[in-house]
This record gives sequence, C-alpha cells and structure tokens, in this order.
Amino acid sequence: MIFLGGGGSEKDEARLWDEVFRPGARLAVWPHAMPHSQWPATPG
Repeated sequence: MIFLGGGGSEKDEARLWDEVFRPGARLAVWPHAMPHSQWPATPG
C-alpha cells in the first residue's frame, strides 16, 4: 500500500494514520516531497 500524505496538519490526518498504520506494522518513509530542510524531523 502507498500512502501519500500532506496538505493538512498532523491532527487532520491522525485518525487515518491510526486506522492504516497499526502498532507493530512496518513503514518506509520517503520524505522527498518535503523541503530538504525538514528531512531531519521526519520520523524513520
């Protein structure tokens, strides 16, 4: 599954993240859609 986030706040997307990404699930984060200056703040 591919999930492309953005365009909203963390609060706006929180319910979707909770529903799709269950505890223990594996996740790859590719922050290339964000400005390079924000990459260090990307969880990974």
